Order: sequence, then structure tokens, then C-alpha cells
Amino acid sequence: MRGVIVVPNRGVPPNVRTHDAWISFINHDGSVHTARWVGVQPPAERADLTPPLVLNEPLGSDIANGTLYVADRDGGTGANGPSVAVIRRFDMRTGAPAGEIRVSGSAWFNDIEVADDGTVYATQTGDRGDNPDPATWQVWRITPDGAASILVQGAPLYQPNGIAIDPQGNVVVVNVGDPGVLTFSPAGALVKTEHAAQDGSDGLVIMPDGTKYVSIVLRGGVSRLRPRGAGRAHRPQHPERRVDVLRRRREPREAPVQLRAGVTARAASVATASGSAPRTRHPVPAGAPPGWLPSPPGSPCDSRARPGRR
Repeated sequence: MRGVIVVPNRGVPPNVRTHDAWISFINHDGSVHTARWVGVQPPAERADLTPPLVLNEPLGSDIANGTLYVADRDGGTGANGPSVAVIRRFDMRTGAPAGEIRVSGSAWFNDIEVADDGTVYATQTGDRGDNPDPATWQVWRITPDGAASILVQGAPLYQPNGIAIDPQGNVVVVNVGDPGVLTFSPAGALVKTEHAAQDGSDGLVIMPDGTKYVSIVLRGGVSRLRPRGAGRAHRPQHPERRVDVLRRRREPREAPVQLRAGVTARAASVATASGSAPRTRHPVPAGAPPGWLPSPPGSPCDSRARPGRR
């Protein structure tokens, strides 16, 4: 639609200041197209807009049918203050807020994927630590009319993160806690289990032929799983060289984009407005929601592509 990468950004966390997030346009060469497409106004002035602009701590995002969907949250303004997951929508033509869906049963969503009919699938990464509660590992389904329900809960999910829809319409989820790449039917039945080359998965790309690319954010690798060949994966061949299966060479790390004084653009998630390029999620700054898995500074968190989607 626009031929740019759409980047939701996070400023300070809500316990410091609410509504301190914005959305940028980035060119495919990495240069800044529009630093603030949404969120030009200071946070204190956004409530006076028509309609008001609310954007706190965006994580996963997706573009479908001319609408940008962003996984955000409300609350969390105190040290132990409760938060609630919110799916916010924006018109891709104008940037205007186009509605939201609050999901009171979840504190925050990590990644989202939107089906052609407007159904949103979202991951709740859940507990970490030595004794995590598997019941907190969830995949949610939110219908276009706002009805939210848990599609999958507990094992074989293990801290689910990236999510995508395959060419058959199945829901594919990658785990952080193990190398699992799990395919579920739209009804939530486990259809197939595959494995990435390493654990610590974050982002997921599914190409039109069914090939899956998984970014291993905690290990610095990218796995490729082919539809045939039982998921052949690419591993780092040298501890100092990371695999990039898209370019097959090491790319220099780029410095964060400085958008305004004192604020560094660290994209919580990236949606692509053109089906010709993958989306990339970058490290989340300090103050992320409880349970968020931090990424090594400068490492890519997430890459996904939606060829042909507008």
C-alpha cells in the first residue's frame, strides 16, 4: 500500500509516562522515511485529539485489509499495577485510530497475526523462571466482533512468541523455551510439530510455498524449515558468525535511529506495508511488561513476511 516498513516504537514505560509510543515509516534501505507518522503530539496532548490517540507499549503488529493492528496494553502505571491487553487498530491511509479490542483475560500479548477475515491470533508468552506455570502459555483468538477466547493453553506451548498463518490457514507458533515450531488448526488441534535449529525463537516468516524462517533471538541464528525434507535448518557455522539465510553474509549492526532528544527508536515490532519485504522486530527497551524476554542489544528480534497482503 505504501511501500515502507511500519514501525511501532516505545518510549518510556507507562509507570513513568502513559501514551509515550509512536509509529514510524522506515525505507527498505534502513533510512527514516517519516519519524512520526502517528504520535507527533506530546503524550499530554493526545487525549484532546478527535479521536483520542492511545498508544502505550506496542509489541507485535500486523497489517490486513488496509488496517494496522498493534498489540498494546493499558494499565501498569504502578510498580504492581494491573495491566490489560489491548488490540489497537489504525487506518493505513490516514493513521487515524480505527478502534480497539480490550482482552481482560490477558495482561499483555507478545505477537499477533491477523487472518483475512479480521480474526486476530495472539500469543501470551507467560511465565519464565525455574517454576513457570504452563497455564500462562497461551494462544488467543479474537474475532472481528471482539469475542476473545483461549485457543491453545499449556504444553506443547513453551513460552510462545512468534505467530503466523501458513498457506493452508493453520496457525503456526514458535516457542522461546524450546525449539518447537507448532502448527495448530484454526480450531486449536495440534497438526504438526517441527523443530528449529536452536531454542530461543522469536520471529516467524512463512513464505507462499510453506517454507518457514525462524529468528532465534536468544542464540543469534535463523532457522529455515522447508515443507519437504523434515525441517532442514541452518545453524551458525562459527561462534562469531551468525547465519543470515536471506543474504548469506554477516550484516553490520546498525545504530538505533535517534528520533528526538533523549529518545532512541527501538522498535517493539514491525509490520510491513508492502508484501515484498519481511518485517523485523527489534530489541525492547527497559520497562517491558513482566515476562518479556530481552534481546541482546542490536540483535534482530523478529522477521516475518506477508507476501501479497495489503
